[in-house]
Amino acid sequence: MSAFTYCIILLFLLVYCKSTNINLVYYPNDSNEKYIENLISEFNEYSEKNKLDITIVDNFYEGADTPEKYSETVDYNLKRKKKTYDLIVIDMADAIGFSNHFKELDKTRFHIDKYNNKLLKDIYDAIKNPSIIPLYVEYSMLYSNKDLLDKYEKQIPSIWEEVAFVAEEIIIKELNDKNEIIGYTSDMSDTEEGFISIYEYLYSHRNNTNDKFPDISSPEVKDAMIKLKKEYEKGFKYNFKYCLETANCVFVKTWNNVKHIGNFTLSNPPGKKEGLSGSCINGYFIGMNKYIEDEDRIEKSFKVLEHISTFEYQKDIVMPMGYQSASSEIFNNDSICDEFIQCRNLKNIQLLMRPFQFFDNYRKYSERYRRSLLNYLEDKSDLYESLSEIEKLTRVYFQQTSSLLNKVLITITVITVITMMVIYCLAFTKKHRQKFRLFNPFYWFIYIFGLIVTMVYGFSGMGEITDFKCQIRPVLFSLGFTLSNTLLLIRLIINFPESERRFVRFCENHFGTCFLISFGIDIIINLLILIKPFQVELIRDGDIMYNKCSLKDPLGLLFIAIMFLYKIIIIIMIAILIFIEWNMKEFQHDIHYAIGTLLIIFIIYFLFGVSQSVDIGSYQEKFLISFLITFIYGIACFLVYFAARFFSSGSENEDEVNLKKAKFTAGSQKVLNSTAYDKYSSNMSINQDGTQPPKKMSLPERLMSLHNFGEEIRKSSDIIKNSNTSLSNVNNSGSLINLKRYSRSSINLSNSHNNSLDEGGIGRRASQICAIPENQIADIYNSNTDRILEGSNALQSEEPIINRSRTRSENFIPSMTRISRVSSTSSKKFIPTGQLGHIKSYDNFSNGRFSRKGSNISFSNIKPLNAESYTNISSRKSSVATSNYNKSTDTASKALLSSYPNYNNNNNNNNNNNNNKIYLMMLI
Repeated sequence: MSAFTYCIILLFLLVYCKSTNINLVYYPNDSNEKYIENLISEFNEYSEKNKLDITIVDNFYEGADTPEKYSETVDYNLKRKKKTYDLIVIDMADAIGFSNHFKELDKTRFHIDKYNNKLLKDIYDAIKNPSIIPLYVEYSMLYSNKDLLDKYEKQIPSIWEEVAFVAEEIIIKELNDKNEIIGYTSDMSDTEEGFISIYEYLYSHRNNTNDKFPDISSPEVKDAMIKLKKEYEKGFKYNFKYCLETANCVFVKTWNNVKHIGNFTLSNPPGKKEGLSGSCINGYFIGMNKYIEDEDRIEKSFKVLEHISTFEYQKDIVMPMGYQSASSEIFNNDSICDEFIQCRNLKNIQLLMRPFQFFDNYRKYSERYRRSLLNYLEDKSDLYESLSEIEKLTRVYFQQTSSLLNKVLITITVITVITMMVIYCLAFTKKHRQKFRLFNPFYWFIYIFGLIVTMVYGFSGMGEITDFKCQIRPVLFSLGFTLSNTLLLIRLIINFPESERRFVRFCENHFGTCFLISFGIDIIINLLILIKPFQVELIRDGDIMYNKCSLKDPLGLLFIAIMFLYKIIIIIMIAILIFIEWNMKEFQHDIHYAIGTLLIIFIIYFLFGVSQSVDIGSYQEKFLISFLITFIYGIACFLVYFAARFFSSGSENEDEVNLKKAKFTAGSQKVLNSTAYDKYSSNMSINQDGTQPPKKMSLPERLMSLHNFGEEIRKSSDIIKNSNTSLSNVNNSGSLINLKRYSRSSINLSNSHNNSLDEGGIGRRASQICAIPENQIADIYNSNTDRILEGSNALQSEEPIINRSRTRSENFIPSMTRISRVSSTSSKKFIPTGQLGHIKSYDNFSNGRFSRKGSNISFSNIKPLNAESYTNISSRKSSVATSNYNKSTDTASKALLSSYPNYNNNNNNNNNNNNNKIYLMMLI
């Protein structure tokens, strides 16, 4: 060997050793072997030309002599994260299952969007992250022996009956010439190819072109299997490869790119009737092993995939070889597609995708499916048994409306709704309407309607699950909650103790507006959810498949989270308000009803969340649990918050209630904790001397104060609110001063005082002002809110009056001793009785003089005080007039106080222990 030859070999070895070997493994068969060989040779030339230093080396798995064994071997190695091979070629049947073992590909660099088209959309949709590139696609075609058809003047058939008839006729005529031929054959072995043949045959027996794959238990499938068995016995079972190698067959069905000899013409596979057909699509993908850690090999493997995915490679290499590119740039380009017969045929066939995306292990499903049907074709089982086995694999189960269970549930729900509406109508009869004064009839109807909407949520799970049902389910759940619980929240806000606050007054004055705002927020959130709505997802539970509503888009999940956060905020606000208003006697029954409703909400929504997030039972159990939870929620809330009111004791009519509000009441009650209440009062007002800022309370302290003293705070707030309202009605000539004392304790009438209440109510006019030391004031309040009542029929007064009585008991009943006087102890209360109980105003006391024993001061000597500005003192620590008071008011007040002989002494005592304070009062 010459020196020149040695130099050439050495140079080749240096170049070869310098380049990086990329190991590619694949399973060779009649259709893909030619393609892989051309790919390797073409890329190596391309790499050498462009100095990429990359060389593809082909490899085979020893012992993997069938596609199934090759698939098992690849699966075994990938699960064990072996790094032997860089690039792996896989069948379309394994594309979804193996995709998680390949490195994710950049969509732009590898032109992924051009392959995610109508041909492979189902596959790419099932793959979370794109990691594979299609090498090419193939589809089934009918190979017709043109020589035999022309010899006997026969046309290419388009329906199965014609195929059987023509094939049988030609076989008989050829037998007369002592030629043994096969009429029709296809691969119906116990392999994936056999499954494809049977699957296509069943699909071609659907009724219309646009119909989906027929149900396995349908008459179409049964009829197709009976016909298939007859043809199977005549020759369908022969090896189709023999036909293509010898040309001794009339018709053969196989892939469009299979090598063959003889004059065969390709056409669409036949169908049940003219215009119907069915052709499964197949192909091969390539991906890069993600367990490789060498960055140089990773980048060079990416360059191989990038080259394969380019438009130039698909157009100039793939298509001329007779393979069909999966790129939409090729088959959607008419100028390119018309040049190649495989592309023209692709546009005319009725493609069928195998159900890869429906099964975690498609290979196992395919094996059981074809095995069941082959048992029938081979007389190993009857048709019913075979189809029943397949039905377990393919049927999508759902709750049929016609089932006995669902009929019972529908009947119970309808009866329940009718009963709820009847009870609603009875609530507003004369006997019971006062028990439902919390809302007017319209809002009560809205509340009950919201409960009904939530109850029917479960019906959306009946019947076949569709995208529309998935989209309407969260809307029903959300709106049902809002319609009912938002009304409860607004009502609780109106009952808030600090009723003078703006948001409380706004809710009270604009109840409907608040409800519409809340409802509008809910509508907006649900419209946002529809941007990325729930969609149907097929779930496989063992041998059973069923649909469920699924949402995987991050934007949709964000909107769902916002919806639930909105509901949680409402629930938390309801809980806080119930805690605050727990001790308010005016709303005691409503608060008890509300706490029951709140407990139901917590329990039911916790169970609902668990049932939706935890895999519990089969599809039937999931449906039943969801239905019962929402149904029980609606029934329980209706019974606790609405129906329970029928059994409450609030039977007074409206006139009686207004009459009692017009009279003052008094009764004995334990003295409240003055320290805690004073702390709250000091936080709500300025100090008496006005020199220090308000005290601040922590949030827990404030909540506890509102909880413990809600009744007193409510009354004080009502006074402020009513005072601010009446300020605008004051006349310039004689503005009224309402110096109202507010006690530390809330006094409510007990049942024993009701009689004296009716007998002894005393109303005073604006001219009656008196200064009374604290230890001699009878704490008399209205039983509910001490509101000012205008135009009361009971009092027959032209001016607004407030029920007050500040007097000495001895002036009314001389027989009473000093020990029994009101002035003896601060805890004793006085309710006037007897003949003077009917005195209604100062004017009725024509000759009466009220004088304090041991004092030369009589109450009748006190002159009316005409003020030009309005004064309101809400608590003991805020009894000094605010900056808005006029000087005339301040001067008059001081003059009035100075006329009291013990004023100076009492004032000194106030500085020491704050126990004896002087209050000014105007009774209107």
